Amino acid sequence: MSAESKHTPGPWKVYHALLRPQFPGNRIIEIQDLDSNAIVTWPGFDNSDRLKKTHLANARVMAASPTMLRMMKAARPILANFCEGDDSLKLYDDFCDAIAKAEGRR
Repeated sequence: MSAESKHTPGPWKVYHALLRPQFPGNRIIEIQDLDSNAIVTWPGFDNSDRLKKTHLANARVMAASPTMLRMMKAARPILANFCEGDDSLKLYDDFCDAIAKAEGRR
């Protein structure tokens, strides 16, 4: 992702429902905006070694990402005031690096 690219604004939600009613048991996991537009699409989880509940848990983390990024950006100036010593400075640098990665700057 280039620095010019921006993610779809949140909040996002996890959609977990039957793929097709005629095929019971086949459920889709999708990340959507609040208008039910797909944010992340993929062909499915066929041939995956992960359990469906793990895929669903991963989707929940992804769906929470816009809110987490917004909160991290809001907390950054507050945390900067409490950095003392090498350990907290390293933690703050890692925190800022995570924000930069989410924004496509790293």
